[in-house]
Amino acid sequence: MTFILPYLVAKAKADWSKSPSKSQINTILGMESVVEIENLMTTTNYGEVFNTYRPSVDVIRFEGGLRKQYAERLLTFKKSASPVVKSMIDGLVMLEEVENLKLIFRSFVNGDMDEEIINYIIPVNKYGISHYKRMMQVSSAELAADLITFKDLKVAAKKALSFSGTEEEMLFHITSSLEHEAYGYLYKQSPWFKSYVNMQNLMTVARASILEIDPTNWIIQNKGIIAKNIETLKRYSSPREIVTWALHRVPFSKYIEKALETPNDDEIIGMLEKQIEIAFVDRNRKTFSVFTSNPISIFSYFELKKAEMKDISRIVLGKISGLDQDIIRNALTYYI
Repeated sequence: MTFILPYLVAKAKADWSKSPSKSQINTILGMESVVEIENLMTTTNYGEVFNTYRPSVDVIRFEGGLRKQYAERLLTFKKSASPVVKSMIDGLVMLEEVENLKLIFRSFVNGDMDEEIINYIIPVNKYGISHYKRMMQVSSAELAADLITFKDLKVAAKKALSFSGTEEEMLFHITSSLEHEAYGYLYKQSPWFKSYVNMQNLMTVARASILEIDPTNWIIQNKGIIAKNIETLKRYSSPREIVTWALHRVPFSKYIEKALETPNDDEIIGMLEKQIEIAFVDRNRKTFSVFTSNPISIFSYFELKKAEMKDISRIVLGKISGLDQDIIRNALTYYI
């Protein structure tokens, strides 16, 4: 690790230097034409994506192209990683697989297997895209779960599918179970991930209150302050009450407090999710800049890349949809 980690950090910082600057993003926000955005972005480290998957032609393929570039870089770093760094990257790979599985199981639960979702699937397992196509072709979600190649995610999916409920409840069970398995794995690698566990659990309890679901079986168990106080929290009937309780008990209080500023209870979940995303962007910026001799820095680099990628996607989709630049800017969490 002594020799490999500095090499990977240097590689990450070299890529970082080619990322779109905030001034370039401000220029893009003022543009009306998506073609103009494509031309400007070709000078950045997203140039290949914008050249190959032009959003002015096919925005679905463009979004898939962004995720593909991210996943390819992830797997490239994994090949060069030492065991400790590899364990961090494995957690990131699991999170990518969770996104793939959420798309597939959402289609099964909705009863509408849209073949277009294959454009969003990024193959991170050893069998490639054909394996995901096979999962989409089986007759039930249970049979699809049998084909999951990540052992822990397979167990999580099967557990979630054993519970019945409304369509909305089933989606909640499946997505929560898969996400929490991945974050639980990361927590085993380092206590640094406790804040991720707490924030995931906070979001789960808040969403469960909307659906009037008992969150006990769907949080990451036995880890963090939310899990420790689940019996208290599940008695609250609204996200506002839950967030108020969590203030000054969980990390990032100054961020999540902003979710309470909205007077509309229906908007608190969305505001909480955004504020948590901003909090982790700020934390990972510091980690990547300061702790360059720690394997966690590689994890932070990829989390920052994902946040950057999301904002680029938000800007492009907003422009294609004809949204005002102030509305688009308000949706950003990385370039703020």
